[in-house]
This record gives sequence, C-alpha cells and structure tokens, in this order.
Amino acid sequence: MGNRRLGLGRLESLVEQLKRELALGSATLVGFKRAIEAKTDDYTVVEADSGKVLTTEGTAKNIVFTLPTPTTSLQGMWVEFINCADYEMKITGDAGKMILQGSITGNYIDIDEPNQLIGANAWAICTGTKWFVRGSAISVSHWDFNQ
Repeated sequence: MGNRRLGLGRLESLVEQLKRELALGSATLVGFKRAIEAKTDDYTVVEADSGKVLTTEGTAKNIVFTLPTPTTSLQGMWVEFINCADYEMKITGDAGKMILQGSITGNYIDIDEPNQLIGANAWAICTGTKWFVRGSAISVSHWDFNQ
C-alpha cells in the first residue's frame, strides 16, 4: 500500500469520531472531551494530570494544589484548576519557580476572597524551568500572589 496523505479536515473528523483513547507519546486524546477530576483533599499534581481539569467540587474545606518541580520532561504540561466550593483554593510550587501576575519568582496563588470563591479558576503551564500560572475570577484582584 502506498503512502496516503490525509487532509487536516479529514484527520480532525476522524479524531472527533474516535470512540476510544488514542495514545500519542506521553499524551492521550479521549475524543474531544477533557478529563475532569474532583479533589476534596490537598493534592500534589503529577505528570499524568497533564491536560486535566482539577476541581474542588464536593470539598468541605480549603484545598491546596501543589505543582511538581518543573523539569524539562514536564515542559508543555498544563493543568486547569476550578474552584467549585465556597472554600479557599491555593496553588503552590517550589519557591521562585512560578511566574505569576507581576512576578517571575512566586511560589503560590491563592483565592480567598469571600463571595468570590466559587467559579475562580487558574491555568498552570510548565516551561521546563518554571510554572506559568494565570488566575481568573470575577476580578483578578481577588487572587493573592506571593513573590
């Protein structure tokens, strides 16, 4: 059988119709849905969490998410955090290894503003040497950034 080329549109259509997991190196595509996991206790993020949405749904206490030490093997890893409970959510990492709003040497981002907790979310992307973390809430000023 000769080489066949697939157009991008056709390839996209085939992947969207896929009804099973498709492993590509260290990434796994599951149709076009994102994996969502609720965490009700403090949690240390691992490489297998890349691409996931981690929530605080169902918790009855403040939650701390801890990012792994950035390494070249984690470069490109990303995870999203969504606060689904009326409790504080904190994302922490190694001192000086987080790029936050206004700081390249941070070590945590924390949403603890009363009446602004539910729905706050953040994204963390590993550059290989640091974590870039960006928070979103009703107002970004409701996030505390440590530097």
